[in-house]
Amino acid sequence: MEKCMYQKTQVARLLLLKDIPQTVDVEYVEKPASTVVKYQPKVGETPLGDAKVIPVDGENHRQGESVSYTPQPEITGNDGKVYVPKDAGSKTVTFKRYSTNS
Repeated sequence: MEKCMYQKTQVARLLLLKDIPQTVDVEYVEKPASTVVKYQPKVGETPLGDAKVIPVDGENHRQGESVSYTPQPEITGNDGKVYVPKDAGSKTVTFKRYSTNS
């Protein structure tokens, strides 16, 4: 009899616990921005050689953060001609924000 009451009590407790929803916290942190950034020199719409790497110091940059870079002052094309940037001087690139769908 005692064993039967114990089993009924255990079953009742399990049923009660089963009915209590449980929520656990999962902490999120912002995903660092990719620091692999390049610029593509072009003459009109025609690429002028390979894309050039923009050096970025450090590793933990945030999405939406901007860094400055200076394009090469001269590039020699496959045609042997020397090209200079149309707008000389420092430029700024902003690290992309990740899509909410990725």
